[in-house]
Amino acid sequence: MKKITLIVLAVAGVTLASCKKDRTCTCTTTPTSGTVSTYKVTYYDAAKKDARLLCAAEATQYDAVTPVAATGNKTTCELK
Repeated sequence: MKKITLIVLAVAGVTLASCKKDRTCTCTTTPTSGTVSTYKVTYYDAAKKDARLLCAAEATQYDAVTPVAATGNKTTCELK
């Protein structure tokens, strides 16, 4: 009986654990004229769901600092 309980607990622990690892968000700023620039942000020990939200916020934050209306630049970010 103890073996079955231990096996069930082990399987439950593995199933419920989130897969955390280093994730990279690649952002590209596209100007109306000029050179396209790219930068990367690394999230260390992050779950995919959390990193995806942070990556989406990265583009929003960057465009808030350099507004599209003022500069003509548009930033898009993708989690890799």
